[in-house]
Amino acid sequence: MNTYVVFRVGESWYGVPVLDAQAIEEAKPVDKIPKSPVHVEGIYSFRDQFCAVINTGILFGQDPTQLHPPSRFILMEKDGKPLAFFVDEVQTIVEWEEHKIQSLMVPLAGGGLQKVSVYHDEERAVVLLSLVTALELYQSQV
Repeated sequence: MNTYVVFRVGESWYGVPVLDAQAIEEAKPVDKIPKSPVHVEGIYSFRDQFCAVINTGILFGQDPTQLHPPSRFILMEKDGKPLAFFVDEVQTIVEWEEHKIQSLMVPLAGGGLQKVSVYHDEERAVVLLSLVTALELYQSQV
């Protein structure tokens, strides 16, 4: 069984391995950083440590994620440094059997292909990914 945090960005659903997420926090206003890249929303203090807040809407090529009651920060680490990914909603933590997850290759904006895994049930498709890898891919293209 694989365990995932399921979250929404725009109208799409995504999942990240639960072991990648250090915490899930209610999204709060952040401190803006002058001249920061467009995908960096600002900084947030989490457990007495500041972390960059990444706007996952922009990261995924959608409308920017906005602060509203169900929005959340999914806190993770990249190279030992804390990061918060700003999402519209975290719905649940689920376990899915490996055989119910399909893999496919999809084209990247800058050329090439990326392997993507998807879980699909009667309600929706959930794209399974690594937010840190998605950030690295985005930064390599800008």
